[in-house]
Amino acid sequence: MALIEFFREITITSVLENVCIGFFETEDVTQELRRRGIDKDEQFIFEQDDH
Repeated sequence: MALIEFFREITITSVLENVCIGFFETEDVTQELRRRGIDKDEQFIFEQDDH
């Protein structure tokens, strides 16, 4: 169940990222999305390490 939520969140973030980059293309938006992307990757790595 948690895994489904995790992937759903990534999909939503991915879509939002594409929309934001397409329409706004500002440094702030891109930087914020990159930061969030890195946060998600780190969270995923930590979850994998628990097993």
